[in-house]
Amino acid sequence: MRLTKTKAEISSTPNSEQVNQRVSITLTSHGKSPLSALRELFAARELVFFLVWRDLKVRYRQTVLGLAWILLQPLVSLILFTVIFGRLAKLPSDGLPYQVFVVSGLVIWTFFINGVLAASNSVIANEALVSKIYFPRLAIPLSAILSGLVDFLVSFAFMAVILLLFGVAPTLKMLLFIPLTFVAFLAACGAGFFLAGLNVLYRDVKHLVPFMAQVWFFGSPVVYPLSLFPKDLHLLLAINPMTGILEGCRWAVGASNAPWVAILCSVMVSVIMLVTGIVAFTRGERRFADVI
Repeated sequence: MRLTKTKAEISSTPNSEQVNQRVSITLTSHGKSPLSALRELFAARELVFFLVWRDLKVRYRQTVLGLAWILLQPLVSLILFTVIFGRLAKLPSDGLPYQVFVVSGLVIWTFFINGVLAASNSVIANEALVSKIYFPRLAIPLSAILSGLVDFLVSFAFMAVILLLFGVAPTLKMLLFIPLTFVAFLAACGAGFFLAGLNVLYRDVKHLVPFMAQVWFFGSPVVYPLSLFPKDLHLLLAINPMTGILEGCRWAVGASNAPWVAILCSVMVSVIMLVTGIVAFTRGERRFADVI
């Protein structure tokens, strides 16, 4: 659909002539392509950085412990999982101390799921901004996920301390955490973009997301290894993008089996999720200002 309007502009000089300027606005029912959406987002990168800074200031303003709150979640979770799943349930840990096994996956899982949860509610939380001015709407859920990188870095330092306490020396394999974190970021963006757009159009989605997060947690090898299942099921379980990421983290800190097939599946699924999330978000984006 093409809308055309005429705008008269008169200059401030006394003898100026009236100039008619035709302004064309093209609206499509299919939204932007993923590539054009990413280009637009890159052009608005300064806005993304501003939104990230704003989210961080709001999150830690007037807090008593400040960044120490970031350590409470992995610390308490590590203690609970070690007692319940390590000592009582006696789950295997691929030859690693159970504390090392859990913390190496828990840190990257927390970054992923917190990013998805924050992104899913981000557009609704910025209702006034969305309804008043135009900007790449993808900047909102993206900034919500990027702000979680600060928490991730603090949690990663906590993980490094736990590894040293249990005698795990640094190795070159640990550099694998860098690309695995990037893959987890892509997966979080894909799921976060999709849920953020869906949450604007259907408000009951916000009640579904926390339940979905719990199911996803127990469906991912966070507190148990992939080796607990028959090998025939490994490829099927690797459809979950967090499976290869978590197994790769365990191998990086000393687990015996290198899960390259699962990691490759995680990369492929994460990219598919990212493209799907962008397409779904941009198709619903043109309705945000009307229904939010």
